[in-house]
Amino acid sequence: DNVSIAALSCSAPTNLVATATATEATIMWEATGNETEWLVVVNNMAYVTTSNFYTLTNLNPMTTYEVSVAAICGSSDTSFWTSTTFTTECSGGNCEVAIVGADSYGDGWNNAAINVMQNGAVVSTFTLPSGSSALTGYVSICAGMPISFNWVSGSYDSECSFEILNANGVNVYSAAGSEMSAGQFFTMENCYAD
Repeated sequence: DNVSIAALSCSAPTNLVATATATEATIMWEATGNETEWLVVVNNMAYVTTSNFYTLTNLNPMTTYEVSVAAICGSSDTSFWTSTTFTTECSGGNCEVAIVGADSYGDGWNNAAINVMQNGAVVSTFTLPSGSSALTGYVSICAGMPISFNWVSGSYDSECSFEILNANGVNVYSAAGSEMSAGQFFTMENCYAD
């Protein structure tokens, strides 16, 4: 067999980092050779730059983005990709909601949990640890965005109960685990909604 192996002459960028605000992110990396152009791909959108940084604008708050960078050393000479992810910050500040959980048997929620989500991402998970009968947990969330709550079933859901309190301390949802089924069960417009 005629097999030839050619060494790559174009080295991949290193130390790829992203610094993000709510609506912008600056992607930076270190050049590893004599390359003067880079291909930057963010969530399947491609950009070419002649600097070893790139600033993205008009991003969505509280959103995770994937970014990959490859060095361009010639018309048919491109490096391997270097990749990372970043999440934009919250816009409008943070606030706290509370989850007050109880277990009638007193042994914790046995793998049952409530996932608190914003913009499709889990921002916190609430559960009662083994040996607990009651617990109040506070979740810091982005103030101006909808919040959804998802039930994760455990071994003894019928022992579980909980209340969700908005940022003003008002009870906005109460339930017992026996009433719950896995998946999203409640959404608030923002942390102050009744």
